[in-house]
Amino acid sequence: MPNIFSRQRKPKQEDAIPSGFDWSHAKTALSLAASVGKTAGVPYLEGVAEIAIQIIEIVETMKKNKEDCISIARDITDLLDVIKDIMERGRNIKQNEILMKNVQKLESDLGIIKTKLVKISNRKTKFHVTSDAEIIKECKGKIRDYMEIFNTKASVNIWQNTGEILKGQEDLKEAMAHIAKTHDQSNITYDDLERITPTASPVFFGREELVAEGVDHLVNNSQAFLAILGAGGIGKTSIALHINNVPQVKTKFGKASYFLPCEVLPDAKLLLQGLIQRLGIEVGQGESQHKKLEDYFRFNTQSILLILDNFETPWNCDPLGIENILGKLASFVQISMIVTMRGLNGPGPVEWKTLGSEDSIPPLTPESASKVFSAISGKQELKKTGDSIQAILKNLDYVPLAITLIAKRARTVPVESLLRMWEQGKNVNSGTRKPRREINKFISFLPDGVADWAANLPMMLSGWKQLDESISTLLETSLVYSQNKTIKTLAPIREYINGTGMNIQIGIGLLESFYVSWLKKLSGTTQEKQDQIQAHILNITKILTKQASSLTETLDIEALDILTDFTKFYPLTLDLLNNILDKCDGLDQKHKVELRFWRLGMLMWLAMWQEAEMEAKGMEQSMQNDLKSHARVMRQLADMYRLQSKYTEATEMLIRAKDQFEQIGDQWGAAQCLRRLGNIYQMQSKYTEATEMLTKAQDQFEQIGDQLGAAAVSARPGRNLSNAKQIH
Repeated sequence: MPNIFSRQRKPKQEDAIPSGFDWSHAKTALSLAASVGKTAGVPYLEGVAEIAIQIIEIVETMKKNKEDCISIARDITDLLDVIKDIMERGRNIKQNEILMKNVQKLESDLGIIKTKLVKISNRKTKFHVTSDAEIIKECKGKIRDYMEIFNTKASVNIWQNTGEILKGQEDLKEAMAHIAKTHDQSNITYDDLERITPTASPVFFGREELVAEGVDHLVNNSQAFLAILGAGGIGKTSIALHINNVPQVKTKFGKASYFLPCEVLPDAKLLLQGLIQRLGIEVGQGESQHKKLEDYFRFNTQSILLILDNFETPWNCDPLGIENILGKLASFVQISMIVTMRGLNGPGPVEWKTLGSEDSIPPLTPESASKVFSAISGKQELKKTGDSIQAILKNLDYVPLAITLIAKRARTVPVESLLRMWEQGKNVNSGTRKPRREINKFISFLPDGVADWAANLPMMLSGWKQLDESISTLLETSLVYSQNKTIKTLAPIREYINGTGMNIQIGIGLLESFYVSWLKKLSGTTQEKQDQIQAHILNITKILTKQASSLTETLDIEALDILTDFTKFYPLTLDLLNNILDKCDGLDQKHKVELRFWRLGMLMWLAMWQEAEMEAKGMEQSMQNDLKSHARVMRQLADMYRLQSKYTEATEMLIRAKDQFEQIGDQWGAAQCLRRLGNIYQMQSKYTEATEMLTKAQDQFEQIGDQLGAAAVSARPGRNLSNAKQIH
């Protein structure tokens, strides 16, 4: 396989670096890579290039350890040059899920490397010389790992496009011209954000102590991170808005308090755009949004408060990208943050102060709930109808959103009538109103609700009678609500229905049939498909998890395979695979083996090394009679060790895997192991062994007629095999 990162490659005369390493030349090359990423619509490459430039600048200004770190700067420059080359040569680059996820992960890891180099650069004594050397070695190893990853991607990409280069270049020019016109048009505008930004409601009871606690934390800490956690509808946003309106908070932050409704900012790219819009930062054509945001915070050092509302949306959709942004924001000491989100823990690596004495915001007290109901409904006859109102509020579990909705209904409906309507709609154990009762159970089962419900519900519940009438009644009685074309059950009603343990197995079967068919019919780019799945992902994983114990006959591997194509959802699909593998004892052995390999791949992608190694060793033990699968597991273990720079263990495992592939006559599998061995030896500067392994791999690929495999060893002149031979 060609080593496109050879440390001793001979540059062309026109691009040669005259004195070991030309800092200006490197920065220019990296800026070009950033422009290519921006033009191609690949924001992670743009972010990678910006961080790489910062690393170059850090190394350039070092007084100690500079010589040791120059190789890091050189390797990063070479790495970005190759990725830029892939972007320029490839077609449909954004649809290459594997390539995109590796660029995204590279951005995160380069950020970590930058942080470590900053610490080394700022040290004033030699006390840390030994630990600095270890850190530098670790950083070098990480960069070389990415060299290996993109080495393969580049070779395969070039091979696949050999006959299409000229046409691809014309297509790229056309695409770049189109992108250049539209690139600066943000998907989120200031008006979009302002349109859905709420104001603090004057109807606000029973939260005074929580507000005071939040104010105290923000005002009495120079930098504060406050997490307001709890279930949907519990009043998290209202608490945040009221904290922001307290005079002491206004005094500290002045006008530098910014509210972001994150339900419309579902990933890192859109969250970044939202911040840019809220802060009023102008980003010109060809400029990096990341850099403009960082420059803004460098020059504006007054205290700033960011209120990130409904933050579970971007956090659940894009945890890696969001964690990166949170880390950058927290690194500026003048920035304080409030997040409101569902869950029990604040997001990312930030040390959040959780508001309240419990893990989440509690419901209102009965007294406060009565005040809210009375203020919104305008009903003052509480003494006459107090028992009826308290019965409704109790059924609502004193949840503010549910109380608000039912109180608005009470403006035009007598309380006694409202209670009767409520009981008829809520009482799922009664024998009346069966269609409405079943639909309520059905919607309550779905954590995401039903997106685009007017179109999807009839398909989900094909043949159900009185569907439109039942939905209308449920909406009128506030048992369900519709928001952004998604219909959901109120949180307390959902908990009540799901808590009764009612059997809805038939309904689950209908849902499974709908979603399996829906997944197979998805169309568009990878990003477009991912966006479509996002509105349903919790429903899909819950349904398949629920059916896990009876999936031996109904499990659709093709549909599950589609779902596992999207790395954004790996944390959820990993849980799904765990449930299926744990509960489906009768699952076909062939399918079970494949599912275990999927699970292992996800664990590795998520860098859950301990869990991945335990899984791989368990597979190695259980698959001893399946020699091919056993060899595959050993090869996966080798990849796992290599990615952690454990080259001795990786080499040992690859030799074992190669021998077993040869034993069963699988020449292709053996050749893959030889190629990997050659790469590991080359990364360790063992050029004699590298040349031997890579030569054998190339010969073996050619013998079995695998020209792509042979090309992956020696496709690019002057690199990898040929270069290893020159060095040797």
